[in-house]
Amino acid sequence: ICSKAARDRAYEQHLAALRNMKPSVNTRKPQTPQSIGRNCKRYENEKQRCSTVLKDNQRLEGKMHDIQKQEHFPRVLPQRPYTLQGQYQKDEMARIDYENKKLLKAIETRKPTLNRTEWTRHRLDHTYQITKMSEFKKSVPMSDIVREEYRSSMSRPHTTMSKWGSQTSPSKSEKSQTEQSDDFAEEENNEQKDLSLRKEVNEAVEDGKKEKEEQEKRDEEVEKEMEENNEFSLTGQVNEAVQRGQEEKKEQEEKDEKVEKEMEANNEFSLTGQVNESLERAKEEKDEQERKEKEEKKKEEQVEKEMEQNKEFSLTGQVNESLDRAKEEKAEQERKEKEEAERKRKEEEERKQKEEEERKRKEEEERKQKEEEERKRKEAEEAERKRKEQEEAERLKKEQEEKEKAEAEKKKGLGLGLSLKGEVQESLDRAKEEKAEEEKKQQQEKEEQERKAAEEKAKEEKVEQEMKKNNEFSLFGQVNEAIQRGEEEKKEEAAPAKPALGLKASLF
Repeated sequence: ICSKAARDRAYEQHLAALRNMKPSVNTRKPQTPQSIGRNCKRYENEKQRCSTVLKDNQRLEGKMHDIQKQEHFPRVLPQRPYTLQGQYQKDEMARIDYENKKLLKAIETRKPTLNRTEWTRHRLDHTYQITKMSEFKKSVPMSDIVREEYRSSMSRPHTTMSKWGSQTSPSKSEKSQTEQSDDFAEEENNEQKDLSLRKEVNEAVEDGKKEKEEQEKRDEEVEKEMEENNEFSLTGQVNEAVQRGQEEKKEQEEKDEKVEKEMEANNEFSLTGQVNESLERAKEEKDEQERKEKEEKKKEEQVEKEMEQNKEFSLTGQVNESLDRAKEEKAEQERKEKEEAERKRKEEEERKQKEEEERKRKEEEERKQKEEEERKRKEAEEAERKRKEQEEAERLKKEQEEKEKAEAEKKKGLGLGLSLKGEVQESLDRAKEEKAEEEKKQQQEKEEQERKAAEEKAKEEKVEQEMKKNNEFSLFGQVNEAIQRGEEEKKEEAAPAKPALGLKASLF
């Protein structure tokens, strides 16, 4: 007792020391000057935003005031929409209601798939195994566990489980002989009760299995009934939809095959508007031809019927007249077909002529554009040549002035000795070297420009050849873009170069 009190007191002192412990580092909030944290630009932006919001609110208020002053009329009451499918909708609602009731009945009559008796057996076995594997507690027999479960189900006081969970029983060596005999008798009695309870549990398990089998049979019967009662299901509609989809698919495949055959016959593999128009015209002509053939067959059948009816009366005159009428109609039809074919041929020729004129016009525009580009390129080259000549003249003039200045200084400073002469000579040599380097750079730039011009010309010739081969007008935009890029490159090349640095070395 004393040692326990001493340990408790020491632990309390330790906790008090932890509670009263203070940090050795200053954890207070640092003091910041007022200048830090102020963003004048943010305040200005906030002020502008507030002014904008104020203006918007004023504008909105004015609009609301104008709307309130206007005269408004009540809307027309919505009318009930009239439909011609009222009876169909009622039948559909009745069918849905019937199916919902049928589904609800099947759910209500369905027995649960989980068996509570199996759960009870598992829980009892789990409790027995826990008490059996316990090291410092008494192993409780299965009969006591079953009896306690029976008592708890009958709403009786629960006392045995408290003994298993918290209290410990004395060992056999500590019990007296009478207590051991009582325990032995009690164990025999418990075993008999355990057997009887096990029989009840087995019977309950068998009943559960039988109920499960009956439920499965009922489910099978319900499924069969639902399969037999197809009049309330949507299988018929689904089948119709599937059949319609198959028919549409077949029709589409037939159309695709016709189009492919026409394309193979005409050797037109492009997807331009001309191909589509030709395919449509061919399709229309084919339909028209089939329609005319059907009409001719009908007329011939009608004539044959009339001839058969009038055989007994030997109405050869009427037959001849009908035949003549048929021939005349056929000739008239052939004449119309020829006129239609001639009209279509003329339309095709006019269309081709328009396309040829459009192509020539575009070629003329391209030629003019190329001439304009060539003229601009020559002007840029001429301007570049003049600029270089002017720069060369200025440089020579500057060199002449520097030479004259050097000679004048040389005459003035004759007394300084030959050292100045050497410096002047060095400066002149440097000037000559710079001049040679400048000329070399200019020569390189000129060669580079000529090379780029040759490449550009080759590209333009290549584009022209491709355009002539393909006769595609869709590439016109790409050609324009290539020409614009070439103009931009020429402008960049024709831009004035930076002037060369003069002689910066001073003589003194």
